[in-house]
Amino acid sequence: MNPFHLDASATVGASGSGTIRVGQSVTDSALLAMTGTLSVGPAGGVTLAGAGATVRASAIAIAAGGSLLVYGPVAGIGQLDAGSDTSLTLQAAIGPGQTVLFAHDSMVMLNDIGAFGGTIDGFGPGDTIATGGLPYSASGTATLQADNVLEINEGNQAFRLQFDPPQDFSNNAFRLDRPRSRVGGTIHRR
Repeated sequence: MNPFHLDASATVGASGSGTIRVGQSVTDSALLAMTGTLSVGPAGGVTLAGAGATVRASAIAIAAGGSLLVYGPVAGIGQLDAGSDTSLTLQAAIGPGQTVLFAHDSMVMLNDIGAFGGTIDGFGPGDTIATGGLPYSASGTATLQADNVLEINEGNQAFRLQFDPPQDFSNNAFRLDRPRSRVGGTIHRR
């Protein structure tokens, strides 16, 4: 393993472009660890290239206009902040100790929705959850259950997403729409 440890917070791509690549190939086991927050600016990027590549931070924040693609699983206790007008793509399992925090006009792609065990917080009008990897079904539904659990039924499959229990959705409904890519669906709050 090739470790890199930073005893502070760091910003990637705050002005100009910047990229951090953790691992060089799919067989690498590399580690980027920090005690503070890893912020990804509008021109920044973080790539976990190796199957064993790991980023450890107390929080990962995406600035307005930025995007973050996470190929590997996210475990432990932490928070992924999707700032205003950002894109966060999660390709693998997200552990139950993780919180995905939305801001206005955030988009989070869950490519393996069945492996999402975290909590969603701050989801509001203008935000989107994309359910990649599922066949779209015109009869698909997204229904809020007790304790802010959203049940998604799409393509003869059912999945559950846990929203922050104190968040109030009493005057809102959720809708499942066909995405432009025609794969999966997109969840919006009405």
